Amino acid sequence: MPQGIFLIISGMASLHSSSPTFGIEHKVRTERKNQIFYTEYCTSGEVLGELSCLLKCEMKFTAICETTLQAFFISLEDLYEGFDIFWPTLEYKIWLKLALGIANQYFESSLADEDLSFQKCVKSSNVYVETLSCYNEMSISVTMKFAIIVYGNVINSKTEEYYFAPFIIPKTCDQVQGIADVSKLLIIQASDPAKSDTSPHVTDKGKLFIDRKEGTPSKYRTHFNSKRALYNTDIRMTNRDYNWKR
Repeated sequence: MPQGIFLIISGMASLHSSSPTFGIEHKVRTERKNQIFYTEYCTSGEVLGELSCLLKCEMKFTAICETTLQAFFISLEDLYEGFDIFWPTLEYKIWLKLALGIANQYFESSLADEDLSFQKCVKSSNVYVETLSCYNEMSISVTMKFAIIVYGNVINSKTEEYYFAPFIIPKTCDQVQGIADVSKLLIIQASDPAKSDTSPHVTDKGKLFIDRKEGTPSKYRTHFNSKRALYNTDIRMTNRDYNWKR
């Protein structure tokens, strides 16, 4: 079980991991024969470990401080207490940020004309995330400019063709059905639909995380020295690299 998330306040960390699975088992996705290793750099304002906490599933990688780093650690228990009591839309906003990041990374050329910055999308109702559970169906409307599966996998209800994340669902598809425990689709509407207070896609405006006000309890603030690894089972400085569970 993951321990929590790190919110980077200052500094830079590099993440080293194998190719992301996007919630798809290796035996299901057969086209990936060779394992590829990725390096990602995270700086101030970015979050480490959010996906594993959302799914409550451990994901291993190595995180190394490239500079002196300061971060807030938020435990899994505190995170979900915040979802339930203080920020009911925060979980959705984290999924939206993850979905936008995947879309921008894998489909940059196809989405060149779209402004998919998080701060803009979180205030708009024409870009949103849909959750599709196993055996549930979702219609692909003509008003959808793009329907991108960013996590999990679905099947074309008509042709029974499988679509694995990350993938842009073709325009010829009218309906998809979830075949994973949970699948996430990023929907980009051709134009802003009529706004409604009852719409599940309209989220409260605001930042992804709490403003960093003075007087934040110091127990959540952590300092790391350059070239020292981060891992979420204990908060301390170490000269060794660890497999950090995201």
